[in-house]
Amino acid sequence: MDNPTLFSDLDLNFERNPSTDDISVKLDDEAVKRSLRNLLMLRRYEKPFHPEINPGIYDLLFENPGPVTAVHGKRKIEEAIMNYEPRIDKLEVNYNHIVESGALVLNIRFTIMNQRAVFETNIHLEKTR
Repeated sequence: MDNPTLFSDLDLNFERNPSTDDISVKLDDEAVKRSLRNLLMLRRYEKPFHPEINPGIYDLLFENPGPVTAVHGKRKIEEAIMNYEPRIDKLEVNYNHIVESGALVLNIRFTIMNQRAVFETNIHLEKTR
């Protein structure tokens, strides 16, 4: 028996599916990865009526890099994922602040509930000002 699709979500790039002529969808792990990225990129007050959803990733870009900032940032990111992404089961966040460029690199490894496979996604942010 084939593995049924567990999760689906719209592709926010709004690319057209050539066979259905509708918006493409992301399935299973790709849907969860997209959801993680969207969650972590939120800023306070961007989600209507939910100002408490604030992983603070953009605030971390302008902090002085160091061990305390790394622990605090990693904890905030883990809390946001565990509180607002219920499909994630096991989670490992690697946080790296690149001093020379001021960039922030996140490597997130996770399992999806009721699945054994380990998935990985990377988020790379840089200061623009």
